Amino acid sequence: MALNTKGHSGEISNFSFSPDGEKIISVSEDKTIRIWSSKTAQLINKFESEIGNGPEGMFHASPISPDGKMLAVSGYPVNSENENYILIIDLETGKQISTAT
Repeated sequence: MALNTKGHSGEISNFSFSPDGEKIISVSEDKTIRIWSSKTAQLINKFESEIGNGPEGMFHASPISPDGKMLAVSGYPVNSENENYILIIDLETGKQISTAT
């Protein structure tokens, strides 16, 4: 199967599969996280970060919890003294659960 990722406007920095193989998660330098159906290749959901200058707001990794319910993404925070951070996101609601720096 080929996944058409033209929805991203920047380079894809990482992607991963959900444990059940139903979803593909891609993270990009366009400052978005996208959830795709691995069966239909259709976009299921999109999460956006705060938009900053340069690398601020870019995501770089996307490991998924073993139960497939949470996603951890690393990136560069906007307007922060921290060099990078990790967000924990609930994949069903799209809500941020936690942040680690």
